[in-house]
Amino acid sequence: MHFKKLFLLLVLLIPLSGSAQILKKATWQYQLEPATPKAGEEAELVFRVKIEPNWYVYSTDFDLVPGPVVMTYEFEKNDTYELVGDIVPEGAKKSYDDIYEGDYTYFTEKAELRQKVKILSNDFVIKGVYEYQVCSEVDGKCILEDDEFEVKGQNRNKAEADGGGDNEDETDDQSALWIVLVGFGWGLVALLTPCIYPLIPITISIFLKQSASKAEGIKKAVLYGISIVVFFLVLGFSVSAIWGAAALNELSTHWLFNSILFVLFIVFGLSFLGLFEIQLPNSMVNKIDQQADKGGYIGIFFMAITLVVVSFSCTAPIVGTALVGALNGGKVMYGVLSMLGFSLAFAIPFTIFALFPSILKTLPKSGGWLNSVKVVLGFLELALAMKYLSVADLAYHWGILDRDIFLALWIIIFTMMGLYLLGKIRFEKESPLTHLPVLRMMSALLTFAFVVYLVPGLWGAPLKPLSGYLPPQHTMDFKGGGSSASIEVPDPVCE
Repeated sequence: MHFKKLFLLLVLLIPLSGSAQILKKATWQYQLEPATPKAGEEAELVFRVKIEPNWYVYSTDFDLVPGPVVMTYEFEKNDTYELVGDIVPEGAKKSYDDIYEGDYTYFTEKAELRQKVKILSNDFVIKGVYEYQVCSEVDGKCILEDDEFEVKGQNRNKAEADGGGDNEDETDDQSALWIVLVGFGWGLVALLTPCIYPLIPITISIFLKQSASKAEGIKKAVLYGISIVVFFLVLGFSVSAIWGAAALNELSTHWLFNSILFVLFIVFGLSFLGLFEIQLPNSMVNKIDQQADKGGYIGIFFMAITLVVVSFSCTAPIVGTALVGALNGGKVMYGVLSMLGFSLAFAIPFTIFALFPSILKTLPKSGGWLNSVKVVLGFLELALAMKYLSVADLAYHWGILDRDIFLALWIIIFTMMGLYLLGKIRFEKESPLTHLPVLRMMSALLTFAFVVYLVPGLWGAPLKPLSGYLPPQHTMDFKGGGSSASIEVPDPVCE
């Protein structure tokens, strides 16, 4: 399969993987005590929550209407168990809300909640969902989150009966791996832009022609790839270290920082759509290029830097997107891991093509399809920009980007992207689409399918796979009648 046939999968799936990239501020674990109760016995389903520093979670045992969103549990009824009493929170703090003139309870650092159950069958299944509101002590921003839980009897699944939820170490490992993989995906997307893709065969040819032997050419190509990796690792470490873990954690929720990101992503999107180009000063480019002309190992390093600088108009928005997504996790190493994945994807092709130059002949020729990649990325950058405006909007309750408005904007953006893929919309300097390739048609179908999926959200459909991006449902101005989503939920109030 040609690289050209992979671009849609990359540009559509990688940005939307951000929902997995948005790390939760409260980590839940749950288990039965005792772990393997028998029919007729009572047990306790214990929920333990680890809360990130400078964040807190509202408890279950207060009633302010209107007021903060209370933690709720909904158990799925069946004949294998029954609840005994209400869920009991332990270790909650109490405070007074001046706005709503009442007391509320909340957790910081950690929480524990216990629900007694009577087991009616050895093949029991206890499952349900919990919803909670986690808020920042720094800027008052609140996030409404939910998740599912399930424990089973030993005869059904012993592993689940022994406990569920997340293992913190495994979660951290999976998050780190995911960040590397997403960064790698963004690197592949960067390769498929008009600024970089045409330079691949040119660069490999330079290495092979200027080397006394094929082995020397391969060595130079490997050093070239390593130089690219080193450059981006230094970039990722520098950005992360300058802010520090605590600052990153606070910045990820600060209204001003997210407002700046909103503007930045709008600029990135308009740049990809062709309104203007993001460029570095010519004096900087010339100085770096002069260093590349010196030859030797230092020259190879500066050749790699020259590639990055010359392609800045394409790489800057992509690198920015990858870094912002990773740094939202609030840990210094996330920026380094993101750039590790990005740089590997960026550098590996140069080494592979130097080892096997005949593969270059199989690459599709540069053409209008490269610009199509940029335009599709432009639409996706505009869609991502809405997320950062939403964070700022929720933090200060501006009410300018409620859930239905957010969805309406996404529907418009992705509809326009689908029309572009069908050739119904053209941008400046683009030729008319004389025929519709199958890949492009399938890309448009996937885009319109996503639009159709979004539409019910305007009437209150939960759209759970996108919960990490969308504003909470209680911000909707209009809710369709008859659905569970139409129940009014009080506006969140945070300290």
